[in-house]
Amino acid sequence: MKISIVGAGHVATHFSIRLQQLGFEIAGVFSRTRESAQLLADKLGGVFCTTSIDRLPKADICLVALTDGALQQLCPQIVKTQQGKALFLHTAGSVDMNIWKENGASRYGVLYPMQTFSKNNPIDWKTVTLFVEAANSQDTEFLLDLGKKMSQKVYPSTSAERLEMHLAAVFCCNFINSMFDISSKILTEIGLPFDIMYPLIDETVRKSRLMPPAQAQTGPAVRGDRNVMDKHLALLENKELWSEIYKLISKNIQLSK
Repeated sequence: MKISIVGAGHVATHFSIRLQQLGFEIAGVFSRTRESAQLLADKLGGVFCTTSIDRLPKADICLVALTDGALQQLCPQIVKTQQGKALFLHTAGSVDMNIWKENGASRYGVLYPMQTFSKNNPIDWKTVTLFVEAANSQDTEFLLDLGKKMSQKVYPSTSAERLEMHLAAVFCCNFINSMFDISSKILTEIGLPFDIMYPLIDETVRKSRLMPPAQAQTGPAVRGDRNVMDKHLALLENKELWSEIYKLISKNIQLSK
C-alpha cells in the first residue's frame, strides 16, 4: 500500500518513518521548503520529494501532517491533486475531520497522536496513544487496525472529543514546558543549571500517575502560605508577566483544593 506524505516537520517525520517500518511504501514527500522535503526523503531512503503539491504522486493514503493554518490553506489543492480512491488523513488535534468533506474528498479521516514530537528524538510508538476517526465504518476499522500496528493504545474519537483532548494536552505539555522555561531563566540568573530540577520534575510526574493531580499538589499556594508567596512576588517585582502567571496559577491551585 502506497502513502504520500504532506509535510516534513516533526510529526510527518516520525509518522512516515514508522509507516515505512511497518511495510508501507512512501510514494513521495511534499514540503513547501526544498531543504525539509529533501531531508525527510533522504531519511526514508531517497524517496521522491517535491515542493509542488501538483507533483506529489497519487497513493492509496494521503497523510497530511501540517500546521492547522497550512492544512486549511492547502487542503483544496491536496484533495484536487490526490482525488480518486485515496484515503485522506490529517494528524491535527484541533481540526475537524469534515475539512476533507468540505473540500471534496469522499474518503477521509484523522489519525491523531497524543504526543509531542522532535525530529531527532526517537519515539517509543508502543506508548503513544492514537485517536482515530473516519467518515465510514470500513475506514474506521482500517484505521483502528493500522493504529494497533503502530501502538498499543488506540481509540476511536470524534472531532469534538479530539478538540477537548487537544486543549487538555496544551495545558499538560505546552504550558508546562513554558513553566520549565521560566524556571530555567530564574536559575540562569543565579548561575545554576536547570538540571537541578530534574529529580523534582520526575517525582511530580511519578505522583501524577498514582493519584489525581489535585491530591498530589504541594507548595505555598495549596498551604495558603501568604508569607512565602509574598517573598516570591517580591522577587518578581520587575517581571510583570511572570508575576501575573504566578498569581493566576496560585489562585487556581487554591480554588482546586
